[in-house]
Amino acid sequence: MKNLNIKSTINRIKKLAKLESKHAAFIAIIFVLLTYVFLVWRIGSYTTAEPTITEAVNKIPSIDKNAIKNIEELQKNNPDIKAFFNEARKDPFQE
Repeated sequence: MKNLNIKSTINRIKKLAKLESKHAAFIAIIFVLLTYVFLVWRIGSYTTAEPTITEAVNKIPSIDKNAIKNIEELQKNNPDIKAFFNEARKDPFQE
């Protein structure tokens, strides 16, 4: 085996550090760009992903049948509510 001299090893490390310090900004920029490309790639893969059947079934909203009946009864009995629903049907984005 080759004997390691501590002073020569330290000098080599210093030379390597000087060489790397010249390119540190470039290496940092490349690292940030690669990270950005990876994130864009992952976001792109998530946007095209389709839900599984169980996820799709679980996320279907369910409306309470009793609530629908109550709203319809209120609409029949109260002219103000009937007018409110009619206006909302004509322009649903009006506030």
